[in-house]
Amino acid sequence: MSIEHASLSVMTYTNQTLVQRIAGYISDYDAQGIHRTGTEVDLKSAAWLSELIKGMGLEAKLNPLPLERINILKAQITVEGRQLEGVPLFDCGAYTDSKGITGKLGGINDSDADIGVGLVPPLPSDDGAARFTEARKTRGFKAMVSITTGPSDSIGLFLMNAFQFSEPFGPPVLQVSSHDIEWLQEALQNGKTATVIVHTERVATDAFNVEARVEGTDRTLAPVVVFTPRSGWWQCASERGGGIAAWLELVRAIQQARPKRDVIFIANTGHELHHLGMNHFLASHPTLLKDAFAWIHLGANFAAVGNTVAVISSNEELKESFVELVPGIDMHAAVGRPFGEAIPVYENKGRFITVGGTNPLFHAPEDRWPDAVNLDQTTRIVEGLIRLATNLVNS
Repeated sequence: MSIEHASLSVMTYTNQTLVQRIAGYISDYDAQGIHRTGTEVDLKSAAWLSELIKGMGLEAKLNPLPLERINILKAQITVEGRQLEGVPLFDCGAYTDSKGITGKLGGINDSDADIGVGLVPPLPSDDGAARFTEARKTRGFKAMVSITTGPSDSIGLFLMNAFQFSEPFGPPVLQVSSHDIEWLQEALQNGKTATVIVHTERVATDAFNVEARVEGTDRTLAPVVVFTPRSGWWQCASERGGGIAAWLELVRAIQQARPKRDVIFIANTGHELHHLGMNHFLASHPTLLKDAFAWIHLGANFAAVGNTVAVISSNEELKESFVELVPGIDMHAAVGRPFGEAIPVYENKGRFITVGGTNPLFHAPEDRWPDAVNLDQTTRIVEGLIRLATNLVNS
């Protein structure tokens, strides 16, 4: 496959109409509210994307994903009259009633404790997260408390994805902000008694993937798939907003380009619930992992302020093509195993490129428009993705 490189003159970001559209997409997405899977905001967000696609002259399909979402009734810890609100983990094997569980606090290796407390970052690959997960499985606590930290041990409420949502396990777990770490650590060091309430209910509902297709001029050619997650723990302006803006701009550009290949667009729900929406899409298209010509994964955080953009591809040519199309960006580029919803493509030896990055506000409620978003960087990346995708779909 030959990839035509754009000149530097193409890679300007002086297209103010494009800048304004990207800003509008991200600000609208942020303003919708908290984007957890299957909630009212998630449903409204799906309808919003569908209407935008229809406004471009394409049919948008809302593909339902039945699930029982977790509705939080009360989530807090109380120690000697002091209360701290939190958020449950969404893949617990059990939750509490409205009265909660009362017992002695201790560390996750404290065999005498009733309630195990640990310091946990949002990424499961981190040692602290792995140790906490192992304690959930093996220590037999009545309840647990995760004091959350962010990238580079930053302070705040950084939630962990529900990696076992479909196969929940372990005791009730409350996630709380590390802003309150000092008094919580003092309480557990002194073996104080606490009451943890993680009271939830399961609500049967449908979440929706948003799907669209641009038909190619040669239907015998294998399709290209462009996909991005659209759900998350909070407003997710920089985590998810960049991918959604890029996805919409790629729909617009590819339709106008009259591609040779069919192009399938999927904006999937269920990201924070271990990729439920993407798994549902792949199950509905069982041959696509083998049949697709290429996959473009618009991943998390490339729109974030203060980040490093990460580009991972299945081959050197595709990686270098994108790097040359986006000059002037602090970027880590590699060939290898991707992250998130692109993992099944890698495992099935598909051709792919995934664009993401780091984020100092990863999974935090402070990830809001406009302060968390690097609009200049996002626009440059979207321009590069348009050029790369246009070449792929016409190759």
